[in-house]
Amino acid sequence: MLNNFKHLNLKSYFSNKTSLSLTILALLVNIVIWILLILKIDNQAQTVFLHYTIYFGVDLIGSWIKIYIIPLIGLLIILINFLFGVYVQNKFKELNYFIVGSSLALNLFLLLHVLLLLYQNLPL
Repeated sequence: MLNNFKHLNLKSYFSNKTSLSLTILALLVNIVIWILLILKIDNQAQTVFLHYTIYFGVDLIGSWIKIYIIPLIGLLIILINFLFGVYVQNKFKELNYFIVGSSLALNLFLLLHVLLLLYQNLPL
């Protein structure tokens, strides 16, 4: 199985400016999510709103620590897409851009989700 990863070339991945900038942007968005949650969520609160829909309102309430699953999922997606992007970098450059770009797009959606949750959780 390790023979499949012999052609992984991190130097090639990091020399590609588009892949590198998309990865860095995705990481920066994820860092913003972490900072927002750390600064705004009260860790003394018993429960917080974890999910909100326009049809039903708040439909999931849980412990404040569970809200940190959102940026953790974003970080995991960045890591998996980074590894997969490195794997396909030399063979399918356009697929690599799609993979790494999807990490950025997904983290932007997670940022929007967190902003909406903060709006619901914070008193006006």
